[in-house]
Amino acid sequence: MAKAIHRHIILIGMPGCGKSTLGAELGRRLGRPYIDTDQQIEQAAGARLQDLLDSRGPEAFAALEEQVGLRVDPDSPGIIATGGSMVYSDAAMEHLARVGLIVFIDVPLERLMQRVGSGHDRGLLNRTDGGLAEMYAERLPLYQRHADITVRLDGGTPADHVEQLLARLDHAPASPSIARGTSAAGSCR
Repeated sequence: MAKAIHRHIILIGMPGCGKSTLGAELGRRLGRPYIDTDQQIEQAAGARLQDLLDSRGPEAFAALEEQVGLRVDPDSPGIIATGGSMVYSDAAMEHLARVGLIVFIDVPLERLMQRVGSGHDRGLLNRTDGGLAEMYAERLPLYQRHADITVRLDGGTPADHVEQLLARLDHAPASPSIARGTSAAGSCR
């Protein structure tokens, strides 16, 4: 069972893929603390993500996000929902890979667009001039590279998604993957 994973379960994926919803429910079901890195950034800075991006700029925002990722403590395993742009920080992702199992929540672009819309008020670190589609194209290879396992979610309810994630975690590797992002990391499609 997923409780046998004695390290963090770290959720990565695009904005709107359901990391926060899945993370909170997964934490409840497994009796583990739930940590949302976006909330940690907002609490530390005393401002909403969008306000931070507007006032400090993307480089400062990325630095804050990286700091939060690097501060994840390996000694008290929990469920961590990362900000969608955490994958831009190699240092943070390498640290997270050492302390946890990285799960890519893969949701089709069309569904993300339905959920997020333009995303202009969500505090999205967009390194392209384009919209969500260009962000998706830029980030998808990063999510795939850093993931130990991938869970494809398209349709169904949040409760269905939690069950799908739990089933996938039952077959998760016991230790960090040597070859992240390969087919050996697994996929639930």
